[in-house]
Parts: sequence; structure tokens; C-alpha cells
Amino acid sequence: MNNLIITQFARFVSLLLFQVLILNQVEINGLLTPYIYIMAIMMLPFDTPMWLVLSAAFVAGISVDLFSNTIGMHAAAAVLIAYTRQYAIAYNATVGSDEFVNYPNLSNMGFVWFFTYATILSIIYHFVFFTIEIFSFYFLGYIILKTLCSSALALLIMLIYQYIFEPKY
Repeated sequence: MNNLIITQFARFVSLLLFQVLILNQVEINGLLTPYIYIMAIMMLPFDTPMWLVLSAAFVAGISVDLFSNTIGMHAAAAVLIAYTRQYAIAYNATVGSDEFVNYPNLSNMGFVWFFTYATILSIIYHFVFFTIEIFSFYFLGYIILKTLCSSALALLIMLIYQYIFEPKY
């Protein structure tokens, strides 16, 4: 149990540092701005209490806000995906699964499950964040394009992270 807590905390801190020190400096043509720190929220164990998931999302979002000078925009989007996480898990639930795993990663759940799960939450996060950032539905086409491009890059980085850093059981 203590090893799981230490692992989750180390992932949380390392993803936040990677986001604020490296990825916040990346913006390609105004369309590619990946936010992968949300993977710390996505990879919390399934049985994590909702209050803890929401609290962790708020802390992660407000931490990125402090370094990005975005005043709550990341926190709002992160808390929303923390809330919708349970629905993404239920959407991807495999019926008739004999083996119960409590940890949502690529090696435990398989590529299709993890990719679908990460895609749903990444698109929701990026769409909400960019909508709050632009704050106008007049630019809806631009918001959708930026959401899709940024989500695709974020998913690519998340998959690379999964293949490199996550243990194979």
C-alpha cells in the first residue's frame, strides 16, 4: 500500500514538473499545446475515493495555473475530467472480465481500452480548457481544431510515457 502511494505521488510530481518546466513552453503554430499532467489523474486506482480524485485534480490544475498564470482555467478543466473519469471507466468496462485489476495503465488494461479512456478524457480536458481560454463560441472551429491537435500530441506523449515508464506485469 505504501509503495502504491509513493508511486502515485512520484508520478503526480514528475508529470506536474514535466508539464510546467517543459511542455508549457511548447506551442507550435498556436495549435499544439499538449497537457499531459492529466495522466496523473487518469492513472489513479479505480477504487480511489471520489473526494480524493477531485482534490488531486484541483491541486494539479491549480499548480499548473500558478506556473502558467491562467487563474483557475486548468483547475476547472482538471476537476471536470476527474468527475467524468468514472463515466469514462464505465464506458470502457469490459463485460465478463475474469480478472480484476485496480490500476488503469496500458499493460493492465490493454492498448484499445487505455487509448479510448485517455482519448475521451484528453479531448474533454482540452476542449474545456481552450473554450475557457478563448471564451467565445464564435471561434468554435478553431477551438475544435486546437482541441484535436493538442489532444493527439498529448495522447502520443502519454503512450510513449506508458511504454517507457510503466512496469509490465
